[in-house]
Amino acid sequence: MYRIFYLNHSFALSPDGGKEFDVIFNSFDNDWAEMLMKALDHKELPVRIGFGSLSAWDEFKDNFKQVDAAGGVVMNKKGEILFIKRLGLWDLPKGKIEKKESLEECAIREVEEECNISGLKIIKPLAPTYHIYFRKTWKIKMSQWYLMESSDYKNAKPQKKEGITDVEWFGPEKYKNQRLSTYPAIREVLRLL
Repeated sequence: MYRIFYLNHSFALSPDGGKEFDVIFNSFDNDWAEMLMKALDHKELPVRIGFGSLSAWDEFKDNFKQVDAAGGVVMNKKGEILFIKRLGLWDLPKGKIEKKESLEECAIREVEEECNISGLKIIKPLAPTYHIYFRKTWKIKMSQWYLMESSDYKNAKPQKKEGITDVEWFGPEKYKNQRLSTYPAIREVLRLL
């Protein structure tokens, strides 16, 4: 099963058509986007979408231009996580992959650039998140997340030219209790910790 985010909605794609779903697609014809938007507009989160084929994920992704990105969940020795504030919401540092760059290299570079920290070490990969959006065409962004630690994080500061206005460390009492104003996809990443 895959969970995909669209604006403040989320939906799960599953090839198992035998369970109860809010919407079932048998194929992706020209009306799939309109049907999906209608389903999301009239349901509480998350919407469950079933497919009759095991290749549903590949069929679904074929409708989008794919954008690959990576980011980091940087944890310090106190168990706090480094957050950035962008567009008025708390977020985790991430960005698009550059040519000839691995996902791991991208994640480290983006965290270094957006937070002005160094000495990053990847502890382990976390599950990717997916979100779709429309900018001239439909796109699906896959963000691969990594749990990281840093040996040099005391001088963290926001990368203002990227619209980041603040960088702050939050402990589990703040980020695990849903008291953080953030995106649904970021909440999904935090659930993995």
